[in-house]
Amino acid sequence: MIVGNEIVLKMIRSSIKRNEFSHSYIIEGEKGLGKSIMAEYFAKGIQCEGENKPCNKCTPCKTINSKNNVDIFYINPSKGKKTIGVENIREGVIQNLAIKPYRNKYKIYIIDRCETMTIMAQNMLLKSIEEPPRHSIFFLMTRNSSSFLETIKSRCVTLKCKEVSDEQVENYLIEEKGIEKNVSKEMSMIGRGNIGVSIDSYEDNELKEEVEDIIDTFISLKNKNLVEVFGLGKKFKEYDKDIQMLLDVIIVFYRDVIVYKRTADIRHVIQKGRIEKIKEESEKWTIKNLVKKVENIMVCKRRLKNNCNFGLTIEMMLLKMKEK
Repeated sequence: MIVGNEIVLKMIRSSIKRNEFSHSYIIEGEKGLGKSIMAEYFAKGIQCEGENKPCNKCTPCKTINSKNNVDIFYINPSKGKKTIGVENIREGVIQNLAIKPYRNKYKIYIIDRCETMTIMAQNMLLKSIEEPPRHSIFFLMTRNSSSFLETIKSRCVTLKCKEVSDEQVENYLIEEKGIEKNVSKEMSMIGRGNIGVSIDSYEDNELKEEVEDIIDTFISLKNKNLVEVFGLGKKFKEYDKDIQMLLDVIIVFYRDVIVYKRTADIRHVIQKGRIEKIKEESEKWTIKNLVKKVENIMVCKRRLKNNCNFGLTIEMMLLKMKEK
């Protein structure tokens, strides 16, 4: 199920209906926004043998749903590596590019985490999408296409996946995942329009432990000296891949602290499972202090998104969070 991104979906459905496709697409968006779902939906529409495409009933649709379609190729970084290298493109694309599809209309290459492609890998891929066989279509999935060669971007149609409304996320969690309304509201606020992040924050036990650890770290800041505060930067480095989501959780936490301090009423608190911690933190700070804390976290999030130095950015935020 695809939630939101109506403009992109309209374009995809129009292309499927007309049976007219580009040879290569860039699907761009943050992790958790449904790039893989979008690519596979498009792939089903392209390969579908039913009347209403994608029908999810024909053999191509079913085999794509189960990731067993013989003409769909998934390319990712090799196990243990962080980048897509020449060997990934050679083995996943080049070696079978000239061979016609085995069972379907097209051979479709879904390349994930394309922002990690080395320049050599990009150049090798470029040769394939400059003059692709008529039966080949490429989906390049990426969080950020800024690292792509201009020659690659100019040969692709770009589809951008964006965040959806909190209400859409909340409704999805209730209707599709069967999550209670009060919990789904908390998850939607943590995800900030990103369904994947919202689901992970609910289902991933390791992530839940990280969340509690980070909240406890923020609560403890007031009683730590400067040396101890600087030392906390190492802990945050361990969580760098989830840092944006973790900071969003802290923002929601301090939102609850502010609300409780103003109202002394837990009915307006979102994270009811942390009410004791919320009460404890509300007694330490003024409303003005708490608002500044939220502002500091948001500044930190922006700087990290702009690729500022991770350790320095975190340390500066923690120092400011300690201030009265």
